[in-house]
Amino acid sequence: MKSAIVMGSGVAGILAAEALSRHCETVTVIERDRLDGSDRGRAGVPQHRHVHLLWPAGQQVLESFFPGVLDTLCASGAPRLSFPADARWLSTAGWLPRLPLTKVFTCSRSVLEAALRQRLNKVTIVDRTTATGLLTDTAGRVVGIRARTADGPKTLHADLVVDATGRSSQLPTWLAEQGHTLPEVTVVDAHMGHATQDFEIPPEHTPDFKAITLQHRPPAARRCAYMFLQENRKWRCTLAGYGGDYPPNTDEGFLEYARSLRDPALHSLLVKAKPVSRISAFRQAANRNHHWEKMSTWPAGLIALGDSACAFNPVYGHGMSVSALCAQALESWLADGASSTAEFQRAVARAASGAWTVATWEDWRYPETTGARPGVVDRMLIRYYVHALTAATKDVKVCAELMNVLSLLKEPRVLLRPGMVMRVAARSLLPRTP
Repeated sequence: MKSAIVMGSGVAGILAAEALSRHCETVTVIERDRLDGSDRGRAGVPQHRHVHLLWPAGQQVLESFFPGVLDTLCASGAPRLSFPADARWLSTAGWLPRLPLTKVFTCSRSVLEAALRQRLNKVTIVDRTTATGLLTDTAGRVVGIRARTADGPKTLHADLVVDATGRSSQLPTWLAEQGHTLPEVTVVDAHMGHATQDFEIPPEHTPDFKAITLQHRPPAARRCAYMFLQENRKWRCTLAGYGGDYPPNTDEGFLEYARSLRDPALHSLLVKAKPVSRISAFRQAANRNHHWEKMSTWPAGLIALGDSACAFNPVYGHGMSVSALCAQALESWLADGASSTAEFQRAVARAASGAWTVATWEDWRYPETTGARPGVVDRMLIRYYVHALTAATKDVKVCAELMNVLSLLKEPRVLLRPGMVMRVAARSLLPRTP
């Protein structure tokens, strides 16, 4: 394979480009937005201004692709927190113990992407260029793309085209136009929307934590909030609501919404803090799985990864880490000879399965959730998952295993091991601690 084109320069696109650069002579990343390194956000990443998490599974891939990048992030001021030790975490079942069970980066999206782009070597990034369609040969193989640039329309040829454009991907339209029969898309939409604002906290009011997480509690409590320390000692606060109970985009409304949360700790902190940014809102948060792995006529020369294949409710913070796992799968596929793009799409589905399970189990707990409905087995597993959350507030081993699942280091099925089931059953039946 001599050449590759990656559509999209977000985390998924950057990591895919790095994997490709180890096996291709030329790799070109095209990006529709202007890349100027600012933190003001861009249209291609509508969640840019909101709280982001990089879980350990994602960190492992980043470090394997770019040795030393995690130290670089820390040196630039990106917070690396010990979870839940550095956090006050009110789960849907109660407060989690403040123990050092896992490490999480909570830096802004711009800082992370800048650190990754600076380490790309054999990759050319071309911004202000929008893909408008796929080029195919007589056998139906994808051999490049059509693009719109500042200089007019162009055709770009490549041996492999990668779609990493995220939720805004036009791939379903392009494949349908070429006569492909598309698989049914699975959508689970809890109608969640969130709003984010940055704050400065006066030194005299600095809390004894670096993050506070006040989760929802289905089905009654629809509101939740996440506030994490960022670089430059700023704090980023995201308020979220399910079932269409969206947070407002005014300073007064933002504070009033925070007042209504399950615990007053966050509101007490916000009233002492100074807003240092405008409020950014996002409401396109449905879980959406395109199931490209099920398409019988998936074309050669084309792959899709990250949110272009499977997108999650962003409130759980798994998008960047799943994109990293997809890039890791791409590296393995290329190293094994890149025999079948259809086989690679199956690897993408496996990479996304754990995050999909966590997100949909949580979102299905609301009666307002629309789209695919859980079957009998899933309903039983969701009930058990709720018991596991309760047990995690009382049992360190259950909490540690839950952190492994949220970190994407282990699949949710580890919670179903016999020893874990016994611990969950015992702890979830105990009286709840205050």
